[in-house]
Amino acid sequence: MKQPFFAILTLSLCLTSTNCSMPAPTPLPGSQVDSVPREQIVEITPKRERRAKIHSSLQAGESLTRDLKLEIEVQFPPGHGGADNLRRSRTHRHRLTVEHILEANQGIPKRIRREYQTTMIQEAVERIRGEVSRVTSNPLAGATLELTAPTPDVVKIESSERLPFGTDTKELADRMVLDVISLHRFLPTRTVARGESWQVSPDAIVDLFGRAPPGCDYSGTISVTYERMVRYQGEQASHLGLDIRIQQLQHGETFARYRKETQMELRGSLFYSQQRGHPLFVKLDGPIRIDYTPVGDSPNSSLKNPARCAGQLFLSIEFRSDPASTVR
Repeated sequence: MKQPFFAILTLSLCLTSTNCSMPAPTPLPGSQVDSVPREQIVEITPKRERRAKIHSSLQAGESLTRDLKLEIEVQFPPGHGGADNLRRSRTHRHRLTVEHILEANQGIPKRIRREYQTTMIQEAVERIRGEVSRVTSNPLAGATLELTAPTPDVVKIESSERLPFGTDTKELADRMVLDVISLHRFLPTRTVARGESWQVSPDAIVDLFGRAPPGCDYSGTISVTYERMVRYQGEQASHLGLDIRIQQLQHGETFARYRKETQMELRGSLFYSQQRGHPLFVKLDGPIRIDYTPVGDSPNSSLKNPARCAGQLFLSIEFRSDPASTVR
């Protein structure tokens, strides 16, 4: 099926940004992305500094609501908007899921039931002549999936209910990320002191975005720093600083042959519950740049010419426990 270029762009923007030096971005008017509730964060000052142990302790039977909000706005320099003569693109993504843990090993989910309540994608694309195209979709809302991980790099859909007509479960499984609620790859493997940092595998970025585009290679660095101990909305939590500088190389989609090179430089915070052993809130933002280069003959005329865009990305994820919805 042929796809308009802006749909290819915005659907693949989930893992993106740039190495350019830019001031800290601020959300655009009408932003849906949540802010860190700073008035509800109180720093804990211990009598003496102690090393912290930060680990996941999720267990079978628990349920968490994961509320992801993503906003991306990019602009195309003159002459770099491809055959569609694009000028600006703006995307809102809201994914609200309830994650029921069916099986866990050492605090890490291994089998879950995922209920999709909202999977809203809103896109607006402006072209050079001023035309604006808008698309809104909510493809998986109402769907329920059971996911398991036979091996660390494979996610399998064991059963599904009420999937939208025409959904390819194999293709869906290739893009699924099972562990989006413990974020254990971002945690230290040892006790850490205040100000201490550690490195995370670049491909762990998909745990935050909850989606793994196929055919992607990742390089760069993810650095995490233990900042301090706080009370987050009355709950004792570790505040972790995130510094993400990654390049993503995607070799193409089935309907279009192109090479997509993405660079990102994101900074933010992760607040992790000490008592319950799961994340409470994640906030990231930073600049982004994407270069598209056609490879051979493309069936889509919009991809016959190179395209380039740069802009800003904003992300927030809130995690909520709901004792009433625990698995029985």
